[in-house]
Amino acid sequence: MPDIGAAVESSRSNVPTVPPGPGWRNDACDVSGHLVAAHPSCQSHSTRANRSKCSVPTTPDVASLEPTAATSGQKDRKLMSEQRLVHVFEELADALVPGFDTTDFLHTLTDRTVALVAIDAAGILLTDERGHLASVASTTEPAHTLEQLEVADARGPCYDCFTTGRPLVNLGRDATSARWPRFQHLSGEVGFGAVHAVPLQLGNQVIGSLNMFCVATGSLPAEDVDTSRALARIATIGLLHNRTARNAQEEAAQLRQALTSRIIIEQAKGMLAEGAGCTPAVAFDALRRYARTHGRPLHDIAAEVVDGTLTPPTSG
Repeated sequence: MPDIGAAVESSRSNVPTVPPGPGWRNDACDVSGHLVAAHPSCQSHSTRANRSKCSVPTTPDVASLEPTAATSGQKDRKLMSEQRLVHVFEELADALVPGFDTTDFLHTLTDRTVALVAIDAAGILLTDERGHLASVASTTEPAHTLEQLEVADARGPCYDCFTTGRPLVNLGRDATSARWPRFQHLSGEVGFGAVHAVPLQLGNQVIGSLNMFCVATGSLPAEDVDTSRALARIATIGLLHNRTARNAQEEAAQLRQALTSRIIIEQAKGMLAEGAGCTPAVAFDALRRYARTHGRPLHDIAAEVVDGTLTPPTSG
């Protein structure tokens, strides 16, 4: 009959050890930002409500675990986590109504990310339709300060996540010091030991990044990385949909204005041609010449001709 004590000791000896010392970088992400398998010792066995943010949990005592109770507890925690995630998705989806408040939506996104993921602060870098990148939402001032530095320097983990479209997670101070020394120095001053960033991306279009900061060094569990990417994706869909709707409204307004201007210009051409005894083409040239000479919109000149307050000369 096998020796149970020996089996337990054997299983303990096979448990991966936690990388020692402050400033270490876990193998869940290499320096180029490519995701690989998360370190097994960084998978949490406690609920997010009770565990410290971004900490590396200790390995549980194998001999003290009750299989039935542990399995039941894991199922309960998984169910609670899934329910919270569904609730947040519903909250974000409900916010995506026509004309929704983008600023409030983004702040809600960062707040819920901190609530769902084992991090201490979150922020968002977002680009506008003209390609200008800015820090638009953050849960703490230190996070906002770091993002502003990255935008000003055009470099940093969150900035690089946006420009490459690749997640950069589990970056400790050692990893950031080599590539982004100014970011590493400031992150140490404001008290962050690790940073993670996932792109706001849909297909090949990247409009920003969701950035996560931790006081302690350590790596995110794989489930937290998946959760942050899901939150970033639903946010991206909402933001792009809002932009598309807004652009469509602007284009429709511009079209209406162009049609209205055309009607007024045609009226002005006819009135000027009749009054000056010239052709409509000559009258139109007179309107354009007068507008250019005086640096005014053609629509305004035509409107004044129609209401009788202006009669441009039809000859040079």
